Amino acid sequence: MRRAGWRRRTSPARTRGIDRRGGFTPPGPSALRRSALTPVFLYGTLLDRRILARRSGDPGLPRAMRPAVLNGFRRVVFRGTPYPTLVPSPHGQVEGALIRPAASAVAALRRYEGACYRLIPIRVHGPRGPVLARAWVVPRRMAGERDWP
Repeated sequence: MRRAGWRRRTSPARTRGIDRRGGFTPPGPSALRRSALTPVFLYGTLLDRRILARRSGDPGLPRAMRPAVLNGFRRVVFRGTPYPTLVPSPHGQVEGALIRPAASAVAALRRYEGACYRLIPIRVHGPRGPVLARAWVVPRRMAGERDWP
């Protein structure tokens, strides 16, 4: 029997998507809804309109892409893969695009990106000025030193 006001305790690690064994736990529906409200900055393979449409499950999403620039970061290879990631760099600049995907598209893109990539908050310069957005990146220890083409 539960007492009034009783609440199940959640560890801080669990709220960040890491279970007690160190593995990844997928985000809940509310996290996906929050992600859908925030623009997503694309800077790699998802800039290809065909890949974005196919992987997001939303054929109209590529038409909603808007150019954007991320300052203070550099696009490098994700070590051991042909894919890019971002690393902080004081004089770096990455050109990309902004999208506002629906929750279902965010979930599909999250599956495409895989468990290593995490959505982090960033500030990009869009067509109308600075914009708070999110971008998928891997932990710094998994990033290579070589620039991504």
